[in-house]
Amino acid sequence: MPSWSITPFDEQHLDAVLSIEKSSFKNPWQRNAFLSELVCDESMSYVVKCPQQQGGQVIAYVCLRRTGSDMHLLKVAVEQSWRERGIASELLGGCFRMAVKEGVRVIHLEMRPANTAAQALYKKLGFNIIGKRPKYYTDTGEDALALVKKLKEA
Repeated sequence: MPSWSITPFDEQHLDAVLSIEKSSFKNPWQRNAFLSELVCDESMSYVVKCPQQQGGQVIAYVCLRRTGSDMHLLKVAVEQSWRERGIASELLGGCFRMAVKEGVRVIHLEMRPANTAAQALYKKLGFNIIGKRPKYYTDTGEDALALVKKLKEA
């Protein structure tokens, strides 16, 4: 990811992240959810910024939560005009490498079955579907797919 930079997500990035969030999800997180994540000791949240010569704006973000040697992928999104350039793959790959150094061995996530683009991304990154979480999404009553990825030690 040579032309983009990954940096810790902080409050100065919040408006840009909220904009991406609202355009990416039917039921987006609100400001307070992100603020709670930013102050959580177990949170590992990052943004991707494009190069300064292209405005230096936030073009993607990820929110992860660590519990011991496990990590939960809570959110990942890329600004619409920057999609299909490998940004999410590079961002998550970088996070996974950092997580291994911190002793994380397993990444978990839940996702909507209809999100085929996300399924393809997670399959490419080595996630496996391990089951379903019945009626996981309160807005629709929809089940979630539960996925897991085992990380390799450095």
